[in-house]
Amino acid sequence: MVLRRSKPAAPAALLSVLLLGTLTAACGDDGTAGATESSGEIKVGVSVALTGSYADVGRWFLRGVELAAKRYEGENFTSVKVVSEDNKGEPTQAAVVFNKLVDVEDVPVVFGGFTNLSEPVVPIANRSKTVYINPLAPADSLGGKPYVYNTLPLAAQEMDVLARWLHQNPDYRRLALLTSSQHDGVSAGETISEKFEGLGGEVVEWQQHQAEQADFSAAIAKIEASDPDVIMIHDPFRDFARAVRSVREAGLTQPIVGYRGVESPDLVAMCGEACEGVVYTIPYYDASSPEAKAVTDAYKTEYGEEASFYFGVMYDAAIAVLSAIDKALGDGATEVDGETLNKALVGTPFDTPFTGTTELTDGGVPKGKPFFVKVIKNGKFEIQEKFEG
Repeated sequence: MVLRRSKPAAPAALLSVLLLGTLTAACGDDGTAGATESSGEIKVGVSVALTGSYADVGRWFLRGVELAAKRYEGENFTSVKVVSEDNKGEPTQAAVVFNKLVDVEDVPVVFGGFTNLSEPVVPIANRSKTVYINPLAPADSLGGKPYVYNTLPLAAQEMDVLARWLHQNPDYRRLALLTSSQHDGVSAGETISEKFEGLGGEVVEWQQHQAEQADFSAAIAKIEASDPDVIMIHDPFRDFARAVRSVREAGLTQPIVGYRGVESPDLVAMCGEACEGVVYTIPYYDASSPEAKAVTDAYKTEYGEEASFYFGVMYDAAIAVLSAIDKALGDGATEVDGETLNKALVGTPFDTPFTGTTELTDGGVPKGKPFFVKVIKNGKFEIQEKFEG
């Protein structure tokens, strides 16, 4: 079942939204009942890791959708129901969860994240004509796929920015890579190698490791032997912290660079002084604007902790989707299923408080998002430079 909107001549409008429909009537000051404007409940799906090593990220992602659902003031629907499932951080389970949300819950859109959890659902999204939203994972393999939308730029753009930043420093000509063999590491390693060498640099070593690996000694020994000027470690923040500590404990003093997955409120506690001076790229993200601050204040009130980058990017993704649904209904759509939403997401700038305006292309990537180069200084994430994507 899909969301259906009644014709304007009806005395009261009915929106049957997915499995749920509501007919609401308003009471006037005199106690008599009168028909409201069109109203109904939207249902959206969330597939995240709520157990396992990155359950904290899954929790932040889920809260991003939940708080957006509470705060979004729809003109053409009244409320949003969030249906969430734990994919346990396992690719096979991510496919099972996606199928359940589509086949049982009948949602037109599923929010997810992480490359290894997104890639298995890409063909299912196309086959079922269900929109899949990736708020963060940068793997280029997620671009240009039907019904898949990435609300932040992918690795090709981010690694291009990092390569340009590295090339600005004449002391950085020999680059060593330490990346995960899963998640986004392979995509990033391939892209940074192409971009950096295209500017005249040299990738002198590339070591890959398993997720949650504890012993990096063999990889670090090979990196040390390659005599790099600078080392890129491409891992989500928990693995990143372990890798950086291991590099420093081995006595390597070369500068370390990273990517968007570094920025977490837990990183500094995990990494300590080993992360001091680390430089990383990240798509434009600003939590200081009045609009963003209102959201982070609401988050702290709701959950009793400071909002993270992971929460913010998913909040923006959810706001973009809800805005697209609202727009489709306002433009006269009689149903909002995956196909309708797929069309409504493309080509319209949506106001998203943390990452600037979000306008998605038919290739499933955002248009015109800039990047920051940031540095970890005195335990804080500080902006060093801004690059256009």
